[in-house]
Amino acid sequence: MKMIAEVTDGRNNNFNLLRILAATAVMMSHSWPMVLGGSAIEPLDRETGYKLGICAVFVFFTISGFFIAKSFDRRASILDFCVARISRLYPALIVVVVLTVIILGVAFSSLSISDFFSHREAWTYVPRNLTLRFNQATLPGVFDHNPYGNGINGSLWTLFYEVSCYVMVAVVGLLGMLRPRLFGIFLLFFLGIQIYLRWGNSADVRNNFAFLSVPFVTGMTCYVWRAYVPLSAVLVLALAAVAILTRSTWVYHMAFPVALGYASLWLGLIDWPIARKYNKVGDYSYGIYIYAFPVQQAIVSITGPINPWALFATAFPITLAFAILSWKFVEYPALSRRHILAKAFSMGAHRFRRGRLT
Repeated sequence: MKMIAEVTDGRNNNFNLLRILAATAVMMSHSWPMVLGGSAIEPLDRETGYKLGICAVFVFFTISGFFIAKSFDRRASILDFCVARISRLYPALIVVVVLTVIILGVAFSSLSISDFFSHREAWTYVPRNLTLRFNQATLPGVFDHNPYGNGINGSLWTLFYEVSCYVMVAVVGLLGMLRPRLFGIFLLFFLGIQIYLRWGNSADVRNNFAFLSVPFVTGMTCYVWRAYVPLSAVLVLALAAVAILTRSTWVYHMAFPVALGYASLWLGLIDWPIARKYNKVGDYSYGIYIYAFPVQQAIVSITGPINPWALFATAFPITLAFAILSWKFVEYPALSRRHILAKAFSMGAHRFRRGRLT
């Protein structure tokens, strides 16, 4: 039986296609509440207990857990690891939040331009959203009459938990527990934390971390124990069966993301020649994820409530255009230069230490 370790080297996999499908699924899921209001039932909600968008986020977090663990494992230094993560996340985020204020503020606010920029929220939107933790959802006079409310970019909330998971990988790695022999200790600790956060009297931020960290740790586990975890369709079906059989119990809320996460890794790593041709196109998933929500809200603001499928069909090509531009002119260049940035940070830190010593 083939193990995951046999197919993890190089970039010849199907994950770029899976990522863009997951980002598109988030966009599709949002189309329902965008036009029908926040109480709308989104696809898959009744069938699985999780909305299509959340299922797609589980896929993102699993893939991320796998590759972030791999990134840390093969890092040149902790600084190199941190710079790589910042280079992937922040350049495109900075651009989208700045464009959001400029374009949506000017074109869609019910206020005049001078009145818009006289509001404090017009100036705090960018810095607050760049903190990830203290997101600002609204801009003055923008989307005030939309069915889903005046939220500008409801997709950004997951980024804080994504970065929290990066920190978790770094801490676990620095403690030496990303090694196969010690990783079980971390998993036992993680399970205990899960039980406490899910059923203890904890805040929403902890509960969000609880359910999003499960698929992330699933990805971590499949990487760290890649020599022992099989790449098997039978295991996909077995985990799916466990999730189905535990649907009415608390176990389901861990079994489902684990089953979906492993299925995602299986799809990403199997020999799928058609999917691998997509790798030559580029990774537009992050751009779709961060641009889709404001694009959809803008369309609804112009057209009024329309059919969810019509909204998706209208918004997708516009969002894809933004995503392509983001990849070609922001994301890819930033990733290509991350080693230069890491070297600059390293030299700066060295000079700072020398200055303190002298």
